[in-house]
Amino acid sequence: MTAIDGSVDDAGTFLGVEEFPPNFKEYIQKERLNCSRFEGDKYIFGRPCRGWVFWSQQDHQTQPGKSPLSLSLSLSSFFFSLFFFFLAQPQFSFTDNFADLIRHALQKLIFKKELNCHLVQFWAPTKTSEGRTLLTTQFQPFAIGTAEYAPDETRKHCEYRMGMCREYNSFYADAESGEEQLGLPGRVFLHQFPESIPFVMHYSLKEYPQRNLALRCCNINGSCAVPVFDLSSHTCVGVLEIVSLHFPDPVSYDKSFLGQMFDIFQCVFKIRELHVSISLQEFGLLCFDGYKHYEMQIGDENKARTTAFQELKTVLERVCKIHELPLAMTWVPCSACKHLLRGQLLSEGAEFCGHVNFWKKMFVLVSKSCHLRKGGVAGMVLLPPNMLYCSDITQLSLAEYPLLPYAQLCNFHGWFTICLQSSYTANDIYVLEFFLPTSERYRDNSWTSLGLILGTMEENFRTFKLASGQELGDLLSVQVIDFQNGQKRHFIQKIQAKDGRETLQLGHLDQPTNGCHKQWNERH
Repeated sequence: MTAIDGSVDDAGTFLGVEEFPPNFKEYIQKERLNCSRFEGDKYIFGRPCRGWVFWSQQDHQTQPGKSPLSLSLSLSSFFFSLFFFFLAQPQFSFTDNFADLIRHALQKLIFKKELNCHLVQFWAPTKTSEGRTLLTTQFQPFAIGTAEYAPDETRKHCEYRMGMCREYNSFYADAESGEEQLGLPGRVFLHQFPESIPFVMHYSLKEYPQRNLALRCCNINGSCAVPVFDLSSHTCVGVLEIVSLHFPDPVSYDKSFLGQMFDIFQCVFKIRELHVSISLQEFGLLCFDGYKHYEMQIGDENKARTTAFQELKTVLERVCKIHELPLAMTWVPCSACKHLLRGQLLSEGAEFCGHVNFWKKMFVLVSKSCHLRKGGVAGMVLLPPNMLYCSDITQLSLAEYPLLPYAQLCNFHGWFTICLQSSYTANDIYVLEFFLPTSERYRDNSWTSLGLILGTMEENFRTFKLASGQELGDLLSVQVIDFQNGQKRHFIQKIQAKDGRETLQLGHLDQPTNGCHKQWNERH
């Protein structure tokens, strides 16, 4: 890596920033920014990967009570693993303050080819006079990955940065905030989980207030934000936002923008096999807790759990093939944070994917780095009646279902989850997630479909029953989320498993009550 610091001539003009548009050069001077250019040893189209890091002359004020050695960045992508690998270098000063830590991190990150033509900016928390938490980019470092072959992308990233500072410089980040006040940085800070989306057009204005700026002025497509944690207290101390004009290609997207925790874990083991010594803790830095979470889960693997997953694999495949379901996945409670993570990471094949297309493949890959919060709809199934049906998952919010943008791209609608336990593994529970077919035949007969799916599970599971202890053949209750005239309704409905050897025929039409007793329980 080579570094070139930006300098100022006698006329007060920044040198070395000729590749940036005039209005951005004025912005640099007005904001009194320092800058450095970095070139890596990787080449794209015969040109070295290049990145710029900018920081305010006012960002050297050390935050009271904050040690730069007690910070860990929550990472959700492959390039972030590279980020920490290169960050752990002996030239890093242990006395640098927090803003310097972020700046040094960006200097090691931005010239990587995975971030070519990306903007990375840091959102730091402040307290208002009323005691509320406010996130801001003011006086915080940011970085732009540039390319000689794409000057227009550099210009648009500059426009986005300036537009954000001008119009969307702060977001609230506390429980008192409404959805529009939170925005992307606030949600990530408040929920302390990464969030990514392949196309920001899938955000609503409430979810992403800068939507018009991103789309109309800057042509932003991909967006990702990851929380930054204090190591000693495990509290969130900021958010890194990454934006791009392009969406990664099918070969590389899982190792760059979308950030697959599964790939990170594999990468760590490859590094260890090469006997490269990486001790991040001595720098006060740790990768996202997902590292630890997955290691803890895999360390918990035993013969009984492996047997249970083998049974899950067999039954999921049978259910999906018989009833033509496009996708089914298994989630398990994370022993580290108690939220749900993918069971696929723990045992091969605890999922079934029918006809594979680009978006479905992407959905599966993204889910491998995603935790489903207990506070979302998937977490509701952990409580009785341990079954949940949603007629259209695309009408939920991001807070309720973080994989929402990818479900929309896959054209998923009907969604069914069930929480089971196995006699093999005592108190361990497993959440099965099913996406129902999108054809009119299935949408018009969704309740019959659920009965048939339950019947197939009852006939094929040998050791599984509901987490409540009920057998799958009993008369069961299902929590239902339905939408009518734009209104969301919650209620409980009874359901009985049907002969699982049947398949849904055109004559099996759902009746208004379908022989079931509805127990209405409106909760708005």
